Amino acid sequence: MDAQTAGGWIDTARGIRIVPLRTPTLPPATHTNCVLLGESRLVVVDPGSPYAAEQRRLDRILDRLEAEGREVAAVLLTHHHPDHVGGAEHLARSRGVPLRAHPDCAACLPFAMDEAIAADGEEVAADPDFPLRALLTPGHAPGHLVFHELANNVLIAGDMVAATGTIVIDPELGDMAAYLSSLRSLDALDAAFLIPGHGPPIDAVRATLLHYIAHREEREARIVRALTGQTESISEHDLLLKVYSDVPVHLHYWAGRSLRAHLIKLTREGAVVADRAFAHFRLALHKETHAE
Repeated sequence: MDAQTAGGWIDTARGIRIVPLRTPTLPPATHTNCVLLGESRLVVVDPGSPYAAEQRRLDRILDRLEAEGREVAAVLLTHHHPDHVGGAEHLARSRGVPLRAHPDCAACLPFAMDEAIAADGEEVAADPDFPLRALLTPGHAPGHLVFHELANNVLIAGDMVAATGTIVIDPELGDMAAYLSSLRSLDALDAAFLIPGHGPPIDAVRATLLHYIAHREEREARIVRALTGQTESISEHDLLLKVYSDVPVHLHYWAGRSLRAHLIKLTREGAVVADRAFAHFRLALHKETHAE
């Protein structure tokens, strides 16, 4: 499923090629998966590298595929993060093809989008033998899309999951409740395999999605345990040390972003109360009573 070919891509299934491009992404990842979908008509998903050498490498691959009679039809974006869009404008303009994304994604881009993918479940232009459906999966980023390739029953999942590490939900533009809901909606599709934004394809799709849901639920359980029995509210920093004690210190900034996303979710749900301008936290009274 993941053998590298002489063409410079990774073959996964008929009509699906992965080109890992070096990007300024977060560790442990070093590359972002650019996915080429189709045979007669190709759509390019997430040409994310801002580096000229990587852009030229992708150009050469597409030149070769076009020389074999294929046509590049569009550039599609899962979301706006720089490691997924760094080469998108270059590719769309140089090939003269439309750049497509969800409007909420487009509002965050540093360049103009050509055509909106506004509806959840919208079928996007691609090879007719490889129908492609765009699924709205917010949470990690506004207007995040997963592309469901129906012929092979494959999910091109962007940053919903990763083959290694976890996914940061930054509360500035992310939403933890929406992210968990999006994971559950993907699980219901029963896909054959999944291509994450970073790392190799994933065969155990359902196990991976359920693992991500369980991981987030366990973090929330740790927050509740850390707050249980406290007579005074706890600072966000102290919560970070308790809830993410298993995370190396050099990653605490990103862990702290996900912690805050969890705290926003829990306060909206009424499970946690925020004090001192959202700097200290305690369990809601009904939670404290239940814990006792």
